[in-house]
Amino acid sequence: TNGKSQGVVPFLKVVNDTAVAVNQGGKRKGAVCAYLETWHMDIEEFIELRKNTGDDRRRTHDMNTANWIPDLFMKRVFDDGPWTLFSPSEVPDLHDLTGKAFQERYEYYEALTEYPGKIKLFKTIQAKDLWRKMLSMLFETGHPWLTFKDPCNLRSPQQH
Repeated sequence: TNGKSQGVVPFLKVVNDTAVAVNQGGKRKGAVCAYLETWHMDIEEFIELRKNTGDDRRRTHDMNTANWIPDLFMKRVFDDGPWTLFSPSEVPDLHDLTGKAFQERYEYYEALTEYPGKIKLFKTIQAKDLWRKMLSMLFETGHPWLTFKDPCNLRSPQQH
């Protein structure tokens, strides 16, 4: 039927409701945390998952959420630079890359957006604006947590 996904949020709502339905032997609710990369096209909606207002069908009040932030994003925030959001179907390898390899590939994909049709689903915003949204929601709801992809991978024997 050529159905298309409506993004990550409807699926996270299902996971949230499943976690509520499962408990730890009656002692506590199930615990779930969803992480989303800061370059993901749905990051702006993801940031608002724990918000106390808006459409409750697009909220996950019982699920923990966290941003998985690369160093390049923070550099762009400090430099007041642009940040490009991508659909993971357009940039399938970004999720597995860290550090310099991530930066080089991310910038390669950004360059492709200059050529019509090379990257179809993308959006360019100011990194500082996204950072402010992240901090505002963190102060308002305690979520999403801020986690830093490159330092975690640099110091861990396991790559994430």
